[in-house]
Parts: sequence; C-alpha cells; structure tokens
Amino acid sequence: MPADSTGQGVGVHVTVFGKHAGWPGSIEDIGLTCEPLTRAKRSLYLLGLGSNADSGAWDKVAPDERMASYPSIVLWKLGTSLVVGRLASARVGGGRADAQPMFACALVERMPHAWSVDTALPVLQSVESKAAQTSSPELVRLSVGEARRQLEDKALIDAARHEQSASNLGELIDHADLGPSRAGLLRVLGQLEKSRQASEGKGINLRVPRVLADPGRAALAWIEVVAGEVPAGTPILALAGPDRAWIDLVVGEPRATNLLCARMNEKGIPPATQNTSMPSDPGAANRRLDMLLREQGDAPAPAARRRVPMAVPVGIIALMLFGWWLFSGGPTPQPADQSAKGPEPTREAVHEPAGPGEGAVRAAIEQAQEAVERLRADAAGEGRAFDESLADRVRQAITRVEKQAATQNPSERAAQRRELAELHAAMEGVQSVAREKADESRQRLASMLDERARTPAFASEAMRRRWTREVRAIDPAAGWSAARARLDALEPVLANAEKSIQGATRIPMEGVPASVRPGMETLIARGTEEWIGRAGDAAASGASIEPSVSGARTWAAQVETILAQAQRIDTGLNGAFAPDEPVNDTVSMIAALREIQALNDPAAGEALRPLVQQLNDYVAIGELSNTGELAAIVRSGVNGGDPDKSRAIQAWLRLTSLAWPRDGADVREMIALHDLATNAANSFSPKRRPMLASRVNRATLHCATSFLNRCRTGREQTPMFEAMGRLGIEPSDEQSLPGWTRFNLERWRLGEAQQKCEGLDPVARVEALTNAANAFVEKIAEIEGAQTAGRGVRDALDPWASLDFEAVGPGKAGWRVEHVSRDAAEVTYARATGRVPEQRVTFRRLGRGGEANKVSYLATAETSVGVFAAGVAGVARSAGVRGQMPEPGPGEAESIQRLEAALSASFARGGVDPRRGVRSWDWGRRHDEFIVPAYPDSDPPSQGWMRHRPGMEGRSYFPQGATIAPPTWDSPMQYVSATAALTCARLMGCRLPTPDEWTAASGNPGPTNLRDPAWGVLMAHLDTLAGYQPEWPTAGIFVEKDAPRLLPTDDVHLVTEVVDGWAWLATTRVEGDRYAHIVGNVAEFVHEDAPGMEAMTDPTPEGAEAFLGNLERLRVIGGSALGGATTPGRPLAVDPAEAMEGFADVGFRLAFSAERSRVSASRALQRIEEAVGAVEMMDRPGDTPARE
Repeated sequence: MPADSTGQGVGVHVTVFGKHAGWPGSIEDIGLTCEPLTRAKRSLYLLGLGSNADSGAWDKVAPDERMASYPSIVLWKLGTSLVVGRLASARVGGGRADAQPMFACALVERMPHAWSVDTALPVLQSVESKAAQTSSPELVRLSVGEARRQLEDKALIDAARHEQSASNLGELIDHADLGPSRAGLLRVLGQLEKSRQASEGKGINLRVPRVLADPGRAALAWIEVVAGEVPAGTPILALAGPDRAWIDLVVGEPRATNLLCARMNEKGIPPATQNTSMPSDPGAANRRLDMLLREQGDAPAPAARRRVPMAVPVGIIALMLFGWWLFSGGPTPQPADQSAKGPEPTREAVHEPAGPGEGAVRAAIEQAQEAVERLRADAAGEGRAFDESLADRVRQAITRVEKQAATQNPSERAAQRRELAELHAAMEGVQSVAREKADESRQRLASMLDERARTPAFASEAMRRRWTREVRAIDPAAGWSAARARLDALEPVLANAEKSIQGATRIPMEGVPASVRPGMETLIARGTEEWIGRAGDAAASGASIEPSVSGARTWAAQVETILAQAQRIDTGLNGAFAPDEPVNDTVSMIAALREIQALNDPAAGEALRPLVQQLNDYVAIGELSNTGELAAIVRSGVNGGDPDKSRAIQAWLRLTSLAWPRDGADVREMIALHDLATNAANSFSPKRRPMLASRVNRATLHCATSFLNRCRTGREQTPMFEAMGRLGIEPSDEQSLPGWTRFNLERWRLGEAQQKCEGLDPVARVEALTNAANAFVEKIAEIEGAQTAGRGVRDALDPWASLDFEAVGPGKAGWRVEHVSRDAAEVTYARATGRVPEQRVTFRRLGRGGEANKVSYLATAETSVGVFAAGVAGVARSAGVRGQMPEPGPGEAESIQRLEAALSASFARGGVDPRRGVRSWDWGRRHDEFIVPAYPDSDPPSQGWMRHRPGMEGRSYFPQGATIAPPTWDSPMQYVSATAALTCARLMGCRLPTPDEWTAASGNPGPTNLRDPAWGVLMAHLDTLAGYQPEWPTAGIFVEKDAPRLLPTDDVHLVTEVVDGWAWLATTRVEGDRYAHIVGNVAEFVHEDAPGMEAMTDPTPEGAEAFLGNLERLRVIGGSALGGATTPGRPLAVDPAEAMEGFADVGFRLAFSAERSRVSASRALQRIEEAVGAVEMMDRPGDTPARE
C-alpha cells in the first residue's frame, strides 16, 4: 500500500457492478472491499438505476424529455470519501445496448479528491471500454485488477512527490456564465434552501450548469459549493458527462425517483439557475462563498511541492519575521529630540558559525522521510516488521526544527545554526542507513524472484518456460510491493491459460487403433505444448487468450476427426463398416487417410502405414461384381483365421449390395451364405461380435428388401417371405418395406396360419383363425390401399356377425328373420298374421359388441299400430289374446278383457271412447280383429284422429286447403298403458329399452318430429273454432309427475322452428340406418331394469303388472310432436294412475339382448374363411403383370 505525506497508507479500491454479458444476472461482487463502494452498489444500482430499468420507469417519461444514454461520470461524496465512477449502458446478448447500467467505480483513500477525478476517471474509462468489448467474466476481473494496480502505482509516485492539483472552486463561483454578482449561483443556493425545507429528509435534485470545460472538475467544484451549505456528512451525488451542458446533483441519500434525472433532458428538468428563488440571507450566502474562496486560497498552486508537515502557529511565524526585520536594520523609531543626541555608536559585527541553512535541513529531512517511507513500503511488501527507529529519528528532527523560534540574540542564533548542522548530518546518516537497508531488501527480493523463477508450479513445459522468463524480467528495483503484485497477477493468468488450453485439447483416445495410438499421442502432446505457449505469450502481455483457446479447440477438433477416420478405417478393414457407408466405397477411406497425412507429421504417417496396406488388400474385394466369386470367398473364410473371416464378411457385404438374388434358387443359397457370414461374425471377440453381426444382418436386410422391391407380384415375393425367418429379419425391420410388399407379407402369413388350422375342431379353428385374421387386420391398418381388403376380414371377425337371430328377440317368438346386414349390426324381422298386413321391425345393435358377452339391439322406430297388433296375435291360448282362434275359447274372454283393460283402463270395446286429443288406433269392428288404425269415418272432421265432437259436425280440423292423412297400420302406437307395452314386448321376445340404451341411440338420431310452425298453424285454426268445442291436440299428453299442467287451449308454445313435414304423428316407416324419431313423434316408455324384464316368465298383463309394481323404475323419455317438452333427453317420472291409462303422445320402442352363447361357431368359421379367401395379394404399383 503506498503512503501519503502523513505516513499513512493510501488505500485503492476498484469495482464494477451492474449488468454485463458475461453474467446471466448482475455482475458478481468484484472489488467490494470497502463500505463506500458497497453502499454505492446498493444505492446507485440495486435501489436506483437498476430498479428504474427493471420497472420500466424511463418508458413512462415522455419521449421528447427522455435521453437515450446515461451520464458517463459519477462522483459521490460520502463524508470525507469521494467515490468516482464511470457509467454506461450494459452490453448484453449479442452486444446489444440495454437499459440496464454498468458502473466502474473507484475509491482512493488519503489522496486529494481532485487527484481521484484527474487520475482515476481515465483508468476507469479503460475498464469500461474493455468490459464493453468482451463477454468473458475472467477478462472483466483482470481489467479491474489491472486498474487497481495502475492506481496504486500512480498513487505511490504522486504521494511520494507530495503532488496535488488545484481546485476549480474559484473559477466556478465567479464564472461569467452564472451572471453578474453571482446571481445564478445564488438562485441555485436559494432552490437548495427551499428544497431542503420541504424535503423531509429525502434526497433533493438540483440541475446546475456545467460552466467548466472539464465535466469531472466541474462536478467536484459544485460538490464543494453544496457541501458548504448542508450539514457535514450529507451525501452529495453528481452526474456529469462531456455530452451534457449541465450537472445533476442529488443532495442526501438518493432514491430511484431521484435518479430518473440520469436520462432526462433539459425539457424534462430545467436548470436551477432558471428559478427565481434566492437565499433567505443573500449576504450570508455570499460570505460563505468568500470563505470557501479564502480557504481555497491557502492551498498550494498546481504542481507546487507540499512541504513536510512542520506547521508553526501563525503568531509565532509573524513574531519571527518581525524580529528578523528589526535585526536586519529596519527603520527604528526616532525620539522627538533626536537632534539633541549625538551620532549613534557603531555596533560591533557578530560572526555566526557557517553551516546548512534551515531550507537545506528541511530538504534533508524530507529526503530522509521519503527514504524511510520507501523502506516501510518494502517491509510491508516483504512481510517483514519495520524498524521504527529511523522513522523516530526523522520525527525527532522535525520536532526540533519546529521548536526553533526567531531570535535576535547572536548567540542563540549561533546555537540554532549548530543544531541545524547536527540535524542535517543526522538526516544524511538516516539516508545512508536507509540506502543500505534498501539494498539488502533488493538483494532478498532478487533471491526470492530467482527462487520463484526456478520453481514454476505448472504442468506444461511451455508454461514453465514462460513463467521463468516473466519472473526474471521483474526488476528488483521496483520494490517488493510491485514485484509481488506482478507475481500475484501473473501466476493466475498463466495457470488459467494452461488450464484452458489443456481443456480445449483434451482428446479421448478410447477405441483408437493400437497401431495408430503412439504417433497420435506424440502429435497431440506436441500440439498442446505449442498452443499453451501461444496462450502463455498472450496472458503474460495482458492480451486475451481467447484466440489461442479458440485455435486450440479448432486444432483439437481436427485431430479428433482424424482419429475418428482412422478408427473407422481400422474397424472397416476388420469387417464392420459403418451402416450408412456402401461396402465398396473405399474412396472415402482413402480420402480419410490423405486427410490424416495432410498433417505432414512423420510420426502419424508411420503409425498409419499398416492401415494403408490393409486397405489396398480390400480394394480388390470391393471391386468384384461376380456373385460366384464373392460366394466362394464367403465359403472359404469359414475355417480360416480372423483375416479370412474378415474377408468373408467383406465379400458378403459386397455380394448383398449387388442385384442378387435373382430367383428362388438364389434365395435358398442366400440363406446358406448368410449363416456362414453370421458364424464368421460371431467368431470374433465379444467386443467386436455385436458390431460385426449387426453389419451382416443389415446387409442381409438390404439384400432381402432389394429383392422384394425388384419383384412385380406377390407370387414372385413368396420365396423371400418363406426365407425371412431364417435370415433373421425382425418384424421391426419390415417397416422399411413398401406398403404393397408389407401387405403381401401379411397376406402370406395369414395363409400360412389358415393352413395350420386344418384338422382342428371348429371352436379351436375359429379361435386360431380369428387370432391370425386379427393380426392381419391390425398390421395392414396403416397401409395405403389395403383398407378395403381389410374391411371384409374385420367385419367377418366380429363374433356377433355370426349371431343366430332366429334364437333371439322376435325370432324366438316366431317372427321371420328377413334380412341381416353383413356385419350383423342390423336385422329385420317380419310377420303376417290374420287381418294384419305383414309387419316388419328393424333393429340396430348399440355399439360394436367386440369381446362383450352381451349386446343390445334397439328398434330403429317406435312400435306401430300394425306391429303391436301382430305382436299380440297368434300366441298360445294361455296368453289370453285373440289371434289364431277365430272365436274366443272357454275362459279366454276374461284374459282378452284384461288385455283390453291394459290398453285403456276406462275404454272398453264398444263403450264410449274417453281418450282426449289425438289417437292412432281403435278397436276392430269385426270379431276377428283386435285393434286397427282409427277409422276415418269415426270422426270425418279430423280424418279419424280425434274422437267425435257434435259441435264440429260439418267443420274441419284443418285450414282450407290443408289436411292430414288418416291413421294407418304404420302410425305409432299410443294411448297404450305401461302394462300393455311391456306385455306386447315380452310376447315378441323383446323388452322395453333402458334410459342408457335410449341415450346411446340418441347419438345416432334419425328424423325428428316436434312441435313446429305447421303444428302452430293447426292450433291457430282451432283457436278460431273454439266456440264449437273441438278436441284439442294438446289434450291427453304426458306431463311429468307432480309438474304443473296447462289447459289444452293455453298449451300453444312451439318447441322448434324447423318444419319437419308432420303436424301431428308421423308414420314409423322411415328408411335409413339411424334411429327414427328417437326424439319426438311419440315419447317412449323406458325401464331401468333390463335383466328383470328379460327374466319375466309370464308374458301376460298379470305378469307385466306384477313386474312393474308401483312404476318407480319406469320413465318417459324423448319428447313428442304433441307435447311441449324442451329437454327430451331427460328421463321423466310417471304418475302410476295415468300410466295405466296411457297418454296421447307416449308409445314405446322394442329392444332385446343377445348373449354370446347364441353365436354359431360353424357360421363364424364360414364367414372368416370366405373373407380370407377373398383377399388377394397386391401387384407392384404401376405394373400390370399377366395372370396365369
């Protein structure tokens, strides 16, 4: 640590903080070795400019008031310390200027503030420039260390010379730019006074004119002015720059808002000189400024030498000067009566002893003091205790000189002269001793440097040489501190350079052929040493080592490439070429050898010589095209050594690259040669074996694939299909085959599986063939053009496609199976009986079925009047239903009546029809008829849809020009009780659907029939006939249990605006594969207990009533054309009493379940074999080969 004139050490601290491209976040703590710099980072960056940048505070400043850059100079007075710094926008990713700041700051203790401004700011500008040119944290750290050493060296010199710079305070205070009589300066002080009164302890912003040309000196002068106006210790921050005509001052602890001034122009913050505020006492303010000037006047002029501190009280100095004046013959007061005296007697001259004067003594003391301080610095650098005896002698001399007082007594003056001579001699003695001790220190330093030069702590020879040269270049005359600083700086940068190069040139040698390894290791060692030498040269000179490190990486990458090429050549020559390299492409290997030889290194060339010779031997095999000769080489290598087996593998690789095999005979030979090549590969060491076997198998796969691609038909491909298992071709390898080839392969496998099934019993045969067919369908699913062929097989595989429909549903009740779809997802039953025309019911399967043990079929339409009549006719007498018997037998009348009662509890045959609203059926008028479509003549005004109303005689229910066809056998059955609906279903081998089945079917809806505008037109027409008491279509409709009811005349709202073509009830005969009227037409009874319905053994009204009980699990769902339900998909509870009478808009749909036990094995086998037999192999796309 250098010393100032007081003997105290000069402390130098340098830091950088903020943002930089070398750090992902903020710069790490570098050089924060004192509290003022730590405080500067916290206040100026973390809580100040950094916070403003993160929060986007400057984006909120008006664009015409905002500046793009930061002020470049920062001065912050903290007590007696002055932090000086450089400020710039950070350079982040890609060198982009960012809103985040970067500071480079310094604090030099016990040196004048002006010295810090003049000396430290240029050094910090160099740190800022270097940091902006690199993204390396290490280079930033080095630049900070270099700056610290520069400032220490400069401080050491200037402190020893006692040089200091003059202040610019006087130039600032009376500058013309501040107006006459310091008016501008007083306005600044006035604003400061006013702001302090309102600040409540917060930071105060002042923008003042720069005035002086040097922005750093101007900022320091303004700080001195403001410091005289505020309490001692108040922080004062100044921000300046050569591009700004102003200086921003922050008086007090700065906050983020105070620092917004850093990027605001004069429009955003006008100078304080423009305000009208003046100090409360301008006279006192001027006196304070004059006092500052007087204090500044006591300071030495620029470049003046500062004397050794021997301050003598002013009064004593004045007394000495006055005495000297008197002694030297100055004017003496004359008495008034001088003329009366005689001439003054002549005084005898006093001879004072000759010797050095006070000036010479003081110079000797100063020289001795400098010599002692140099010794002190050397002792500190060497780590030795300093002998204070010399320093004590100097201090004693200073004390003795200071005690001398002015005197007129000649004898006293002579004594002083003698004392000065003694002091002069003593100081010369001190200087002599100091020189001797300095020489001894230099000798010790030289010995230490020699020892360090001979014991370098480096692994590489190149860096050891560089260390020795650099250490021996250190001049011992520079002193211990400078020498240690050089060593401390040199060792880490050289170590870092060595480590960086070693890391860049670390080349793995695993797998390098033994014949190549020695030469390559020599080459790598020599190259690494060369690059370490280059990096050491750069590091020792203070330059960046990045070019050397980058060059070393490039060189190492080239060497690694060469080693990889050599390894590949060696591997290939031993029978295992890279998978993506053609077997006969020896040109690439020769090129690789030439690339290695391009190094022009004798050691490497000698190491590679065996590879060249082996490669020449292989060229001959790589050029063979005769398949017979190649096959012979494969056979000959079976019983030979490794070279022969390697040649056999090479020959196999070459053979499989040709257009071979050509036919089935060649395919059989291929199997034998493949086995020989595989055996040869497996005979090598365990380390080589997997690689060689993999190469043989890949060549085999390539050969097989090429053969298959050359074929035109599936028949030509069959020999290779048969050989693929023997050739070790895995299913995963088949994915590389073209789609048509993969289809043919799977078709061949399916045929093979079909042959293996011969002789098995039908059930086992179905299972085996089903598994094979399933695999076939799965494998061809993604093959383009194969979906059609696979669809037929897939449909045949559905076990439910072979369901015996005669044993389930209506089939077991005697209905004829009229049609079954190919996938058995749809079946139609038919029946004709008595006077009822032939009726058909179509069912569709819910879901695919798949592996389920039970499936459900649901009728595609509601049960019609005709289906209901046919369903309950022709049953056994015990059923108690008319049909086959023309007249009721004994005891049947009561059963028929119960069934009639089940249809309508209050509507008996021959009685008055109590049904309100729309009706679709009536009792037959003949004794052999059960129910029939409602007769049109029963109520001509409504075409039979309504019961007869006397008031409507001669009037039509329909507007003029409109009519509705009368009910038919295809009209939906309604006004049917839950008992009658379930009885009919069970008599037909069916049941009612469940709510879940209805919901599943609603996902595939057919046409709907809901209240639409056509219904509204009829209702409007009837409203005009209300006085004639017509039958209202909204009468008798279903309403949810406990729900409010509307009068028929008030229930007029529409459910849909879509016109469906039906005003009331539509026919159930609808074509298509969807569920017709699953929503609308008539709502439907559903029941939650499907197994319970299927388990009913008594298909009579009594049995139905017993099962239904209190109807807790019975629901109505689906909505109707007559009702106003807006949520048809919600199952609705039923009132038991109403349910036993039926509703005008509720019918039912049939459903049945089928168990897997009803699937016919023989029928399934027949379907699968027919589907498989229909699948033919594909031809190569674009070919049309002739068929035999």
